[in-house]
Amino acid sequence: MQGSTNYDALGHVWYDDRLYNGYDADTTIGGLVRDSILPIAEHGVVGRGVLADLARHRGKRYLASGETYTHHDIEAAAEQQGVELRKRDILLVRTGRTVFFRETPTAEFHASWPEPGLVYSPGLAEWFRDREIPNIGSDTIGVETSPRPRRRGETARPQCTHAQPRCAVPRDLRPRSAGRRLRGQWDFFYVAGPLKIVHATGGPVNPVAIE
Repeated sequence: MQGSTNYDALGHVWYDDRLYNGYDADTTIGGLVRDSILPIAEHGVVGRGVLADLARHRGKRYLASGETYTHHDIEAAAEQQGVELRKRDILLVRTGRTVFFRETPTAEFHASWPEPGLVYSPGLAEWFRDREIPNIGSDTIGVETSPRPRRRGETARPQCTHAQPRCAVPRDLRPRSAGRRLRGQWDFFYVAGPLKIVHATGGPVNPVAIE
């Protein structure tokens, strides 16, 4: 369900044995009885989309493996592009990872992890909440840098485990067209509807950006 361009369901991860809206993690056994991809698929995702080109902002064709960025970098990229970030925008972030994939031998690509990605911080969680961001996606596997170094007691994907259950951010949209400028236009009408799959942790999606 999550091996292509996809949405993650809100029950894909949990925090302190609780899913989004306080459901018990036991409801995920054998399938997501709660917080599956189905409610998102039945309603679809529609809104104003904004593409923030982080690679272009840093003067690169693609970000390096393990290179990180913050929500402040997203804001700076949008400002450089001359596009206003508004509340409830659907954010797409381009790192150029697909360019790197096409130009790199297979063995070298698979040895190039971790991917570039978004860095977690308490400020990031507050930014999601205050801006009421419903959706963030990237041309990488997990939006945040992954896999990241782990120490005892450290969460492997903090942005995923925090933003998803607590802030309702479907995290793993990977738009195939995210690296393409829309004729110099960085905002657009965004439409996406993942497949309607009962009790699934995610679903394939074919997002559309309309100028």
